[in-house]
Amino acid sequence: MITSPDQTDQQVLQANRRFYQAIEDWDEPAMASLWLDSPDVTCFHPGWDPLYGYDAILDSWNSIFNSRQPFNFRLIGIRTVISGDLAVVTLLENLIIEQDGRVAEVFLPATNIFRFHEGRWFLIHHQASAAVEKG
Repeated sequence: MITSPDQTDQQVLQANRRFYQAIEDWDEPAMASLWLDSPDVTCFHPGWDPLYGYDAILDSWNSIFNSRQPFNFRLIGIRTVISGDLAVVTLLENLIIEQDGRVAEVFLPATNIFRFHEGRWFLIHHQASAAVEKG
């Protein structure tokens, strides 16, 4: 059962935060639990071909996690729009990457779409666009 609008908004924001925490922690089981197990889910990583289906998406995250590239996110300008069993979260990912003793920052506009299914919010779409200059 979907709760009050404020509680629903908080549930969506928590699901969104768990998504980024799973990336930062290289947590394959957490990532697997966030996505709806469906052939209809989609993921568009910057510079990658579009990915369709639960298995292809999890394979992509496992590949990213296996690279052991340390990075952290600062999430900027988070907005949510909720309609029925769908929630759209838009934001700017401030991705902080550490490599060879250097730190780099990139800014990626992102959209995450969640579906309320069997009592909780599941990710059904993630898209991060090409990096943007931030001045």
